[in-house]
Amino acid sequence: MTFIIALIGRSNVGKSMLFNRLTHTRNALVADELGATRDRKYGDMKWHGYTFVLIDTGGINQAKNGIELHINNQSFVAAKEADLILFLVDARLGILEDDYNIIKLLYRFKKNIIVVVNKVDGINVKNVIDNFYVFGIKLIIPISAISGYGIKNLLKKIISVLNIDVYNNYNCNVVKYKSVKYKSITSDVKSLHLQSEPLPIKLAVIGRPNVGKSTFINCISNTERVIVYDVPGTTRDNIHVPVVYGKHQYILIDTPGIRRKGKVSEVMEKFFVTKTLQMISEINVALLILDANDGVTDQDLFLLNFVFSKGKSLVIAVNKWDKLSTNVRRKIKDVIIHRINFVSFVNVHFISALYQIGIHNMMNSILKSYQCSIEPINTGRLTRIVQMAINAHKPPLVYGRRITLKYAHIGGYNPIIIVIHGHLVKNLTCHYKRYLINYFSHSLCVVGNMIKLQFNEISNPFINR
Repeated sequence: MTFIIALIGRSNVGKSMLFNRLTHTRNALVADELGATRDRKYGDMKWHGYTFVLIDTGGINQAKNGIELHINNQSFVAAKEADLILFLVDARLGILEDDYNIIKLLYRFKKNIIVVVNKVDGINVKNVIDNFYVFGIKLIIPISAISGYGIKNLLKKIISVLNIDVYNNYNCNVVKYKSVKYKSITSDVKSLHLQSEPLPIKLAVIGRPNVGKSTFINCISNTERVIVYDVPGTTRDNIHVPVVYGKHQYILIDTPGIRRKGKVSEVMEKFFVTKTLQMISEINVALLILDANDGVTDQDLFLLNFVFSKGKSLVIAVNKWDKLSTNVRRKIKDVIIHRINFVSFVNVHFISALYQIGIHNMMNSILKSYQCSIEPINTGRLTRIVQMAINAHKPPLVYGRRITLKYAHIGGYNPIIIVIHGHLVKNLTCHYKRYLINYFSHSLCVVGNMIKLQFNEISNPFINR
């Protein structure tokens, strides 16, 4: 059994800092700005053979409407899921009215609670702890998430409260989020084919702000997993959501909206945009969501090219299709297809994430794109395709000599890399290379993946004789 621990408290008490400290990562967003964390973030916490699932949450306040209400609801869902609640308070600010209100709400869940007094650096710890006994909770642990003071004592107390005697499965990589099991993902292609149980598909949902990325995540997960609000910039961090769709396991990654570089001025926005772009290198498939009302913008084309520069599979979804009339749909569709005709191998779907229109076909395309990126291709098949391409259109002459392509083999998956060996291959023109790429894509029925070619010159063994 994997125990779940939730970090609960008001804003800026150090929940995300403690999350990073306990999980030994930098996954949680840490900033001085209030409300930096909004959605629930899950992470693995391991200590001396014990394994836990840790949940970072946004700060709870007394808001009755607006996005703050959605943040509160996310925190309450985490508290309901948890086996143990770590209630964080600020030692320097002492007890505030919000702390009293939060602890009253936490009592309703009837869960084990530990009061964690953070930011005790440079103050009298004993005097500070005495003040927090007014909550009526005996377990009060002083810590400093930033320096690591008291963390070991906190971990011992967690094990004591949960009454864990022996945890035999600490070597297992399987993490349980209530109803979904998944294993940590490896980029090793060989291990990918040797796994008896298929690995989940890491699907990043990317796009400009307010195009419906979070709505799509909630649509697939069939829950209010992430906050959906009509203000651009609602999502501020990459949120991983494990789901099962059509008997296949996915890890959906909700990402912040990426605006044009010239419009990004806040330091926090620069940070999470950079984090999102770095994350694309670790995924299997990217789902680029466009707004049907805006068509294809320059920023959408930048994201499209960025995905292919990282060698990842791509599927395009045009969201909010339900809001357009029939005549407008026809015009918008022609414009979109015209602007992205240079990636004709990418499937484009016109959907409505809010009303679940076109979702099933799009998920089939995502699965097909992923399978194309990992499907084994033998050398004989690739060599035959090379010969067919040469018969249809011969390579150009170089100094009166014909460029010869002898054989081809696979050089890697996700992205698909094909290595072609021959004579004078370094003199191939860009046009002929593009012809070969298109010929391979058509012959192999590759969908959603850009094929990369590498050319190796065959050395002449008799050149020095």
